Amino acid sequence: MKEMIFDQALIGNTSLKDSLWITKQWPIDEFYKIYQNSQSKPYLEIVDDYDIILSDRMALVKADATINRFGVPGKREINHITLIKSDEQWKLFSIA
Repeated sequence: MKEMIFDQALIGNTSLKDSLWITKQWPIDEFYKIYQNSQSKPYLEIVDDYDIILSDRMALVKADATINRFGVPGKREINHITLIKSDEQWKLFSIA
């Protein structure tokens, strides 16, 4: 998967906790370190619909996804993804 991700990519999330929105963001190297030794749980996001805005070297994607845990569909969320063209290959630049 590392080949698909831009070296300076950012991963972020926003979640509602105790009636407050909490936003976190990590550089991709830090994200790798955090999850390197974690025990993964079966988790899948299936995109139901998406919109793409494309320019020469950047693409913005808004993806409406359903989160599945252990094969059971759960909540829906909107993912915002930025892609960048690097060495003529599209790579993930930002996922939120």
